[in-house]
Amino acid sequence: MSVLAPRRRALLAGVVPIAAAAAVMVTPQLAMASTTAAHGATSHTLYASGSDTTYAMMQKLDSLYGGQRGCTVVPTDASLLPDGSCQSDYTGEADSNATHDTVTERYPVGSGSGIKQLCNQGLAGVPVVDFARSSRAIKTSDCDGLKAVAYAQDGISWWHSTASTSSSASLHDLTKAQLVNIYNGTLKTWHDVDPSLPANNIVIYSVQAGSGTRSTFDSYLGGDSTQAIPAANKPGGSGPSHVIFENDASPIFTNGDQNDAIYFYSIGRFTQKQAQSPQPGDVTGGELGALDGVAADTPDVKNGTFPARRSLFNVYRYAPEFVTSYIGERTGFLCRDDLPAATRAKVEQQISSEGFVPFADGSIGGGVSGTSFCRLTQTLDTSAPSVALTPTGGFRGAATATFSELVNGVGASSFGERVTGTTTPLAGTVTCYDLQQVATACTNPVKSARFTPSAGYVPGEKYEVFATASAISDRAGNTLTATPAVAFRGPLAVQDVNVPPVAYTAGWTRLSSSAASGGTWTRSATKNAYALMTFRSTSLTYGYLRTTASGVAKVYVDGVLKATVNEYGSTARSAVTISHLTDARHTVKIVVVGAKSAASKGAFVSLDSLTVS
Repeated sequence: MSVLAPRRRALLAGVVPIAAAAAVMVTPQLAMASTTAAHGATSHTLYASGSDTTYAMMQKLDSLYGGQRGCTVVPTDASLLPDGSCQSDYTGEADSNATHDTVTERYPVGSGSGIKQLCNQGLAGVPVVDFARSSRAIKTSDCDGLKAVAYAQDGISWWHSTASTSSSASLHDLTKAQLVNIYNGTLKTWHDVDPSLPANNIVIYSVQAGSGTRSTFDSYLGGDSTQAIPAANKPGGSGPSHVIFENDASPIFTNGDQNDAIYFYSIGRFTQKQAQSPQPGDVTGGELGALDGVAADTPDVKNGTFPARRSLFNVYRYAPEFVTSYIGERTGFLCRDDLPAATRAKVEQQISSEGFVPFADGSIGGGVSGTSFCRLTQTLDTSAPSVALTPTGGFRGAATATFSELVNGVGASSFGERVTGTTTPLAGTVTCYDLQQVATACTNPVKSARFTPSAGYVPGEKYEVFATASAISDRAGNTLTATPAVAFRGPLAVQDVNVPPVAYTAGWTRLSSSAASGGTWTRSATKNAYALMTFRSTSLTYGYLRTTASGVAKVYVDGVLKATVNEYGSTARSAVTISHLTDARHTVKIVVVGAKSAASKGAFVSLDSLTVS
């Protein structure tokens, strides 16, 4: 199906504390003890997009990966210009970056938006994204085929101002029930929360749609964190927006709401800001409050006692090896458990230094056997793709196949045209197209294809467009839904008879005339010259032009004389119909006799049209 449309999916469970999923089995990958690159291999640039929460941390991990050992790229022949390719086969340790790949982290747009970009790769206007940063678990509403690799843990807690003027300055702990009732509007003032606090209205702030932080927090609340925000303060409202970008409370100060506001924040991102010099105002003037008596800090996320925990993910979809070599759940640099101890320590230090908690070595999960420092959740594509087949007809038309999603296996043997009742495809060319309808090799994933026959259609013949379901599958391996072949017929009316499928001997001339059915007609006065056409029908109508210079024609079908036609007369269209033929292929032959009426100025035989029923 299309990557833009929802479909039935099964979730494979990973370690996702707030949003869990059900497990099914998939084929495991094989472990690798080394990293290899073949002579001539070139480096890649990986592009990631999505979460703000993991943006800074991933940049540090990218730098660590980019600095690992790899193949030699400087040519030994000084006369050659270095092109960045490997100059020899390379086999290195598990922590190698064999082809010196680099990673570019696109500026944060939110986890959901990054996943949407990943799902819509190939569509116009969508930037290249090889994997998505996500601070939320994947959902059944996301596209299929996603693999979410959790590599760290985080928590989310509520933020408020600690200034002496703040209504909640003395409040440092909320229960989950209190937090839920604040965000659903049941508790409207700080006095409602704690009778010792002033009766100032609570000013609720949330974060932008598409944010993984918001998605996870909403799941924890069991509802929409924007539901109690006044309409005027929602996006598009008349007042200052209380739906602001994640992990940044500065707009609250700009709006002058800091004394009565509540907001929510990533513990890891808040910890990062605490380490900055100078510290941002939302750190110096605010805090993350405890939940159910548990402090909102990294140690309590690590020991599992903080209630609002979440996993942090890198998400990929049908990714090539150069992507999984970095983020893959089993053999990726960030995950594999056969890294040298010193390198593993550096990976974990980069994660910890950003306020997050790395996973311990353990079962990968998600239907994949083995162990690593990551946990897998994946959406399994269980729905078969479908196809719409469309013939275009004409003398030498084409057929199109439009698939519901990207598929593999399209080619001359699996898609094309054939005569109805036969299994042999017509000779022709298959052209394949990607999501943007740009021609691509048929060995690549294909969104649509076009078959162009090498020869013209036989008039009246029965054809069909076909796609072989067993040979075509989506990228998850689901075979194409069996689709009946779409029938069509060759052209029923041949008006411009100077073009195929009519063949002529020498001596015929093409003329233009408004009297002709198609604007042109052919004629010949050469004795025994003939025009020939193969057709399939139980009847044939031979159309000609009467003129004062016309002579006699004989019409044969399959070598049998069916009509003798005297075409002399005033200029006008005329026709003769031959009926009661078998429903099979026939050959019509129109022969110039070389005879004429005494009154005729010539012995021309004309051909204006041939029509089958």
